[in-house]
Amino acid sequence: MKVSLLAAALLALAPTVSNSADLKGGSIELGYSDLVNNDFYDTFAKRSVTGSAEIGFGPTFSVQGDLAYANYGNGADFDMDTNNVALHTIYHPNEATALGVFFGRDTLDGENTNYHGIEVGHGIGAFWGEAYFTRVKDLGAKGDLYGVSGRYTLNDRIEFNASLDNFNVSYLNTNRVSFGMDYRVNDAFTLNGTVGHLEMGYGGASDFISIGAKFTFGPNKGATFEQRDLLRYLPGQGNSAA
Repeated sequence: MKVSLLAAALLALAPTVSNSADLKGGSIELGYSDLVNNDFYDTFAKRSVTGSAEIGFGPTFSVQGDLAYANYGNGADFDMDTNNVALHTIYHPNEATALGVFFGRDTLDGENTNYHGIEVGHGIGAFWGEAYFTRVKDLGAKGDLYGVSGRYTLNDRIEFNASLDNFNVSYLNTNRVSFGMDYRVNDAFTLNGTVGHLEMGYGGASDFISIGAKFTFGPNKGATFEQRDLLRYLPGQGNSAA
């Protein structure tokens, strides 16, 4: 039911909004990720569905919306639902560069956490890189997040990606590094896999794996920026889409 509602909400953004606003791109993705060598989070697997859509207003300004839902646990002795909604306002000074400001809300077991931040992306040939800074200042959580990521398109089928992130919010201190590969099955459908390493403070260190399947639409075949939700740093999370 949650997957169907997410898909319907994103696809509803696909038609042209007006004569001055049109769809730039978007995606819907299913993912699964898990830790592979950490006894503390032995059953902390993650199943998720995420999506983004971007609407352009002329050549220099666009708005990107993100939605995400994830379930953690094994469905027996541990089970937790989370969701996220976020909005990016993006300025494109030229075709290769994007500057963004974003706002979002994560909901974890009924508790809401708001965040905001800035981001920048730049492309050089077959390479695209991003950097971001996020500030969390809420009653239940305070702190900062920051990171960089990049992807390299090898050919029309294969793309490599990597990311480095630091999460320091309340009692959660996490460093994460990941490497992945996307395989484009056809013009709209992509399979991906990611491996990485987490340093989780009280939870110890662990490696993780993530697999996913993504459907893209629109002329740009996806939105400009990655999702910035806080939930991506929880154990069991692979890349931004898993």
